[in-house]
Amino acid sequence: MKTKKLYGIESLRGIAALAVAIGHNRGLFGQVDQWSFMDRITANAIFGVELFFIISGFIISYSTKNITNRSLNNTLSFLIKRFFRIYPVYAIILSVYIFLFYHNVYTGASWSGVFSLNNIIKSFLLIPLDG
Repeated sequence: MKTKKLYGIESLRGIAALAVAIGHNRGLFGQVDQWSFMDRITANAIFGVELFFIISGFIISYSTKNITNRSLNNTLSFLIKRFFRIYPVYAIILSVYIFLFYHNVYTGASWSGVFSLNNIIKSFLLIPLDG
């Protein structure tokens, strides 16, 4: 039996993901005045991370609640399908990001190591950059 889609919750997850993307690219807007409209949108975008993960955890548990055979093979199958559903989109977005922003947006000492070959490889291999 297929579970019913929860469009409202999934929409909220999309908004949270968008907030994270905006927060990560806050520097694109230049120096943001503390009381400006853009500051109000981007300043608390980090809360989108927590909201996104909470909703994602709920949706995964909700969508798998009717699975009766929870064997290792089924679990591995689920994880592999999930990986191949998410990773290609991640790799494409990462590639576009690297292509668009490598020389154009982020400059200065604080960004000098971000676009190193080491960090790019780690990003494609899903290895955290900070440790």
